[in-house]
Amino acid sequence: MAQMNDYMKEHNYPQFVSIQDHYNLIYREDERELFTFAHENNLGLTPYSPLASGRLAHPFGTQITRRKQDLFSEKDKYGKTVDIDRPIIDEVEKIAQNHNISMAAVALAWLKTKVNALIVGATKVHHLDALEEAIKFNLSKDEVQALEDPYRAHDLEGVMADNRDREHNWTQYLAKSAEK
Repeated sequence: MAQMNDYMKEHNYPQFVSIQDHYNLIYREDERELFTFAHENNLGLTPYSPLASGRLAHPFGTQITRRKQDLFSEKDKYGKTVDIDRPIIDEVEKIAQNHNISMAAVALAWLKTKVNALIVGATKVHHLDALEEAIKFNLSKDEVQALEDPYRAHDLEGVMADNRDREHNWTQYLAKSAEK
């Protein structure tokens, strides 16, 4: 990102103004470096998957039929971190019950404290209802803390993991070639 913006600036091309990243209560890896870079460079943050493929919208262990069929989300994207994600999902449920709002509204209300905008894949009317609830609802500082405290670092997934693995494999290939 930084290299591309430097290149674009050097050649008088328009630079990036926003970053679309994978970010939600149970996947917060971009807080480590990307968020600092974004803030320092006045880049907007527009995360996708704000409800973690529905995991933050339903009590732990319950799923909607469509998600049961989504093997990428089920096994690769979120399936490897079920044990460390459960306390967060349980806290979302607890806060939702305390305020008599949906779990989705709680997760989205947390996200609105962190980013400029978010991408919500609304396919049903109740998805928009949850978004409206989140806009109207504000978490207390204690509630934000309660949602964030159980978070544990996750391994990279998706494109970032693929890039890391490709780089690792390429480095190994070069090392073996140099030995010959």
